[in-house]
Amino acid sequence: MNLLSITNHVFAETERFLRRRGQSGKEGLVLWVGQKHNVGGACVLAAIKAGDSWPDGVRLGFRQMMKLTQFLTSHNLVLLAQVHNHPDNIPHSLGDNDNPASHEVDYISIVVPDMGLRGIDIPKCFIYEYQSRLRWREFTEEEKTQQFKILPKGLRL
Repeated sequence: MNLLSITNHVFAETERFLRRRGQSGKEGLVLWVGQKHNVGGACVLAAIKAGDSWPDGVRLGFRQMMKLTQFLTSHNLVLLAQVHNHPDNIPHSLGDNDNPASHEVDYISIVVPDMGLRGIDIPKCFIYEYQSRLRWREFTEEEKTQQFKILPKGLRL
């Protein structure tokens, strides 16, 4: 995936949700859904707060995945990324590696440090791209700054 554009509303909603979960001492999971472009890149159109969580994990159950799949299919959307918080400065865990919400090549996983209490600062996050067969590639610092674009709230004319 070349460029992932995220609406300001989705980004802010994701930050609020992860911060609230972090304040309660729990991990949180937000799934970014949207559409891929034929020329590369994608646009995130919605954030879905998902999963049962506890202090060191979050999980999507079978029924939740079925409901999600039906929603995506009926609206012609795809899973683009999962965004979740971790304590301190902890990167992808073995559980994150082995249990992504999607196994599509180019699927993105973003780990927000410090339980999301300081918001989402993309360059400080751990960001991974799914390769295949449970293999992930970590983004470089340059990719973190070039491959994500937060769209402004709106335009005043």
